[in-house]
Amino acid sequence: MAHALDLDEDGVGQWRRRWVNAQDQFAALAGHPKRLCAVIEEILSDRPRSGNPGDFSAEQICQIIALACETPPDP
Repeated sequence: MAHALDLDEDGVGQWRRRWVNAQDQFAALAGHPKRLCAVIEEILSDRPRSGNPGDFSAEQICQIIALACETPPDP
């Protein structure tokens, strides 16, 4: 299955460990679906990565994408 999703074994193991380690949290929130969904989303979210943060703001990225999607002017 990992190969079909283009994942390596280490990545799959990491997600499985996170899921298994959160079982107590899941059990404690069994009667609270909204809070349970929030915890599941947190558990399955990527962790912050090291390195330099991006140079562009979210607004700038949207502007770049919008510009790239426009039809170029006639030569």
